[in-house]
Amino acid sequence: MPKSRQASDNASRLDGHDRVNRSKRGLTCANCRVRKTRCDGTQPGCKTCEVYGVECRYEKAPPMSQILAMAKRLQETEQTITELRVALHEAREANLAQHTFSIERQIPNTPSVDTSFDSASYIEASSSTQVAPESETAPEQILLSDLSLDENGKLCYYGPTSAVHAPPPAESTNINDSHSSMSDARSLLTSAALESKTWEEFALGNAAIQTDIPRQMISKLLQIYWTWIAPMFNWVYRPAFMRDMAINGPCYSSFLVVVMCAHAARFDDHQISELLISRARLLLGTEILNPSSIPTAQGLLQLSARELAWGSISQAWLYSGMAFRMVSDMGLHHSTTKIATLGYLTAEDLEIRRRLFWSCYFWDKAISLFLGRMPILQELPFDRLDDSAENDLWAPYYGDQISPDKAPRGNIRR
Repeated sequence: MPKSRQASDNASRLDGHDRVNRSKRGLTCANCRVRKTRCDGTQPGCKTCEVYGVECRYEKAPPMSQILAMAKRLQETEQTITELRVALHEAREANLAQHTFSIERQIPNTPSVDTSFDSASYIEASSSTQVAPESETAPEQILLSDLSLDENGKLCYYGPTSAVHAPPPAESTNINDSHSSMSDARSLLTSAALESKTWEEFALGNAAIQTDIPRQMISKLLQIYWTWIAPMFNWVYRPAFMRDMAINGPCYSSFLVVVMCAHAARFDDHQISELLISRARLLLGTEILNPSSIPTAQGLLQLSARELAWGSISQAWLYSGMAFRMVSDMGLHHSTTKIATLGYLTAEDLEIRRRLFWSCYFWDKAISLFLGRMPILQELPFDRLDDSAENDLWAPYYGDQISPDKAPRGNIRR
């Protein structure tokens, strides 16, 4: 009996010793944690580190404030991810609904569909549009029937009641080809815009010879123009203008460059501006005797802006009206990709037509709003393709004699 009692006492003593050791093993040193070995937790050094002969280090637990801050940040991050997923789902649903609405408008006699859009209806609608592409191109075919080539090979616009115009025969086009041609046109315009910068030095010399304006003055005034005037209404497509100024191409005329210099000179020297504007009015008398052209319309728009800035409201209204009439005469409001089949128009020609009509459209709205009159151009313009200029870094240019206080302000009188 005493032996059994002694054995039980020894067992209880060993159990208590094990519990003490387990409580001491609650801490694990950094070295044992890296080795992933068992640590006895003794301090200042454990047995394992003593065997390896390395310094035993115990890392302190992070404070409770840091743990709470990290938990809060984790909760905020999870909430943000959830909100982004919901927003992405809503955006996808909105895009699908908008695409469904556009398909319904393009397909004639399409029954009304439920607002809930599923994949089956999307596939069915997409297949129907591919089977009958003529329903999509019908509006463009109507626009093409109003355009024709004059005796000079230029596009002109005549309405359906015109007695001097025969509509051209309708030609079938492929939708996939049109999409691929738009992609090719964008790349060609971007490369041409970069290449045109090499023409500028030679173009300035050629313009100085034709206009009798010193080369340095043309360079300075055009730099002022591209910096302060062009970004507002974008009347002139710079790559084509600078290239044709060097080779006397169709996008350049002496009248246009004189108007641009006169418009910019009012921020530099008022006397030079008056001399140049007088010469521009003389050149305009010759330009209006010729058929409508893009440089003439661009020059008239800038004359309108210049006269409006000087308070000559009647002249500004008349100049802008002449420009809008020229734009309609050339059919710029029908500048779709399909008109390339009617004449020898390149992607750059279509881009110039789009940009000029955008300029006319916004200038018409601006001057009409300023004077409280009805605008003339009612149809919406088409989107442009070349957006390479959006990546150019803009920097102010004050010339040799222009101070910052004389720089143009951002208002309608620019």
